[in-house]
Order: sequence, then C-alpha cells, then structure tokens
Amino acid sequence: MDKVEMYKTLKESTHFDRKEARIENKKILTHVNGFANAEGGILVIGISDDGKVIGCKQYEGKTAADIKRLITNGIVPLIEVKVEEIKVNDNYIIEIEVPPNPDAIVTIRDSEDVYLRQADKTDKLKHNQIISLEYDKGQRSYEDEICKNFDEEDLEEDLFNRYREIMKSSRSNKDILNIRAGVGKNGYTNVAVLMFAKNPEKYIPNSRVRFIRYEGTTQETGTRLNIIKDQSIEAPLPKLVEEVKNLVQSQLRDFNSLDKEGKFISVPEYPEFAWLEGIVNAIVHRDYSLTGDCIKISMYDDRLEIISPGRLPNMVNLENLKETRFSRNPRIARLMTEFGYVKELNEGVKRIYQEMKEFFLKEPEYSEPANKSVKLKLENNIGTRRNRKNEKVNDYLTEEVMDTLSKEEVKIIQYLYPSKQINVKKANRILGKKDTYSRKILNELVKKGLIYWHGSSRQDPTQYYSLTEEE
Repeated sequence: MDKVEMYKTLKESTHFDRKEARIENKKILTHVNGFANAEGGILVIGISDDGKVIGCKQYEGKTAADIKRLITNGIVPLIEVKVEEIKVNDNYIIEIEVPPNPDAIVTIRDSEDVYLRQADKTDKLKHNQIISLEYDKGQRSYEDEICKNFDEEDLEEDLFNRYREIMKSSRSNKDILNIRAGVGKNGYTNVAVLMFAKNPEKYIPNSRVRFIRYEGTTQETGTRLNIIKDQSIEAPLPKLVEEVKNLVQSQLRDFNSLDKEGKFISVPEYPEFAWLEGIVNAIVHRDYSLTGDCIKISMYDDRLEIISPGRLPNMVNLENLKETRFSRNPRIARLMTEFGYVKELNEGVKRIYQEMKEFFLKEPEYSEPANKSVKLKLENNIGTRRNRKNEKVNDYLTEEVMDTLSKEEVKIIQYLYPSKQINVKKANRILGKKDTYSRKILNELVKKGLIYWHGSSRQDPTQYYSLTEEE
C-alpha cells in the first residue's frame, strides 16, 4: 500500500490528521502547533475526512514551499518540520511531518495561543493548562515554586534528624533546606513542604494517598457496595511511603507454591519490589500541581491498581518507559534517593517487569487514563489462590511425594500447581522434548494418581491434564 492509499483510510489519532486543501492557513498552524506540543505527528492536506483525494493544485498558497514558509513565520520557537508534495495523477497532496518539541512550549507567533493534540482533536489550551504543560516540559518546576503562607513551625524535626543520620552529616535544618530543597529568602518551596512538613496536605491539597480494598474483582455501588477498607494517609513523603507500605502489606495474602526443587514455599500475591516500587514512583513522580485528586491505590482479589495524577513527564511515554530516564520532580527524587527509596523513573520499572516475570505473573500494565494520569496494574494468579484452597491437592502433593519424582515430573507439577491444566504441546515447551516423551511423563503421573487425564479419546484434540478430577 502506498502512502496515498494509507492516508485515505488511516484513522485520525494523536499522531495523524487529514484536512481538505481549502482549510485556512491559520488552521494549519493550529494543528502543527498541537502536534509539536504533544508527541509529534503527520498532517496531510488534500484529503477529505471521508478519505476522498481532492488535492491541492487548485488552491492558492497550497504548495509545499508555501506551507513551509507559513510554519516558519507563524510558530515559535522554530521547529524543523518536513513538508513534501506527494503526486496523485495530475494533482498532489501535501504531507507535513511534525516532530515533538519536548523542551519548550510551541506557540502561534501572532496570537501567542497554545494548542495540544489529544486523541483525534487539536485543543486550544487555557491558562492553567498551559502552566501544566510548562511543568511537563520542564520550563516550570512546581516543586521549586514558593509555598505561600507556610509556617516553619510545621516542619518535622524528626525527618531532619533522620536525614542527618542517613547522610552522616551535621548540617543544620536551614542548610539542608537551602541545598536540597532550594529554600531561600523568598520562602519555603513546595518540595520543602512535601518532604519535611508535618502534614503537606495542609498546604498542598490532595498530596495524600487513598487506599481502597474491594471484595471481589469489580467495583460495586449502592446496596452492593463491596469496599472492605477505605483509608487515606497524609504525611511528608518519606513517612508517606512507609505508612502506605505497611497498609498495603497488611492486606496482602500469601499462598503455597513450589520452588525449583519441588519444595512447598509460602509466596505473596505479588513480589514486594513490584508493588512497592510502583507506589514509590507514583508518590515521587506525580504531578503535584494537579491538586484536584490524590494518588489512589485500589486492591481487588485479582489485581492491584496504582493511579498517580499527571501524565508521564516530558519525553517519557508508554513505549519507552523502561528505557527513558527523566524525573518531573528532580529535587524530590534526589531527597527520596538519599532517604533510600528511589533512583529515577525508569530505574525500577525494568525490575518491576523482571520481578513479575520471575513470579510467573502477567506482565505489568502501564496506561494513561484520559491522558490525565498514570496507571499501573499488577495482576496476581487467582488460579493459584483457588488451588491453595483445595486441601485435597495439598494433601497428596506432600514434600515426601515430590521427593520421589523425576526432574521432568517435578517440572510438570510445578507448572500445574499454579495453572489449571496442561496439554502435550505445553509439556513439550516445558520439558524441551517431543510429543512421545512428554506424553510418557504425563501418563506416568496419571498412573501415580497425581494428575488426571480429561478427554473423549486419545485422539481428542482438546484433551488435557489437571491436578484435580473436576475441571
């Protein structure tokens, strides 16, 4: 498929839009401006919304040179757009490739208006939205702004003592605040309040964490309300991490599993590093300028969800999250590192993925709901929890029995214990063998009464094996 055919049918999105050639030049500027302030994208001129190629030849001022000149003169700062004419029979369309501008807001020169591409729309931003975008691009730092009306009597002395002990330093409170929190003659910064105030919530609304534990796998309302626990925690960030950690830990459940040697061990629902690092990242890297909502942690029977206000910062996105290094709040990140909690945004993300994999759990899922927050979802293995409750399985799969099995048999049991079923094909992958050998191992376990075969005949393509008779 050539470009023209692709552009005729391509769905409009965050990264793509098409317009008829009769579009006003100032409208072209708004779309280019919107792409540059977002993640970049392609604007095609000369194709209607329904995919009909009308072309640009018959419209004055609609050449690649004209459009290039329009953008150069109409947008600040200057961005290196690529503008090309694509021939279509005896006509042409214009392709405008707009790179993102991660370091600064791009504005319309004459009006100073700012636009942002979101989903399939290009929106003009209001003053507060522009400020938020400045935070995202690092042009403005919320943590460095002065917190009005802060009373220094609200500083938490215990945290300064703890900091000095950790850093083996004799610096005064004032020196710590000057060097690490940017506090000077103009007053106390937001980072100073968030890190060292007894209760930052008093000055920075919704700087708290709300934890909700639900019974079941869905959120119910009304008479079916299924909230078991609903608690908000307000504290300076180092204490906030500790208190949230203790709360989440108190709600987690352990279950039995089999280790590499075929021994029964107690395993938590999630690896501690994964959920704790997710919480720390949410606290350290959230957008504190968005005071309309707090960090939310929702625990269900089958998953844990952590939602932090604000999109991923600057050049970080869902695709490069594991590799790209950037902190929205570098002072907070530095202080929390010195308190022993965090490095940078991506430092622990890779390990979250690794830890979930090593626990044989689904890959963590990051998303940006409504482009207004960052959500991390960790899923446990609810099938494992069901097996833990099945006393019959635990009764016959004793450690003494496991000691009598071959390495291949143990591997099959290890797979089946958290999983519901296995077939020959899956056994091949686990054992690294072919059908005949894998089927032999499975049948040996059936003969020993440790697993059960299910199927209508030996030729049944849906046949499988399980740890229990009833599946």
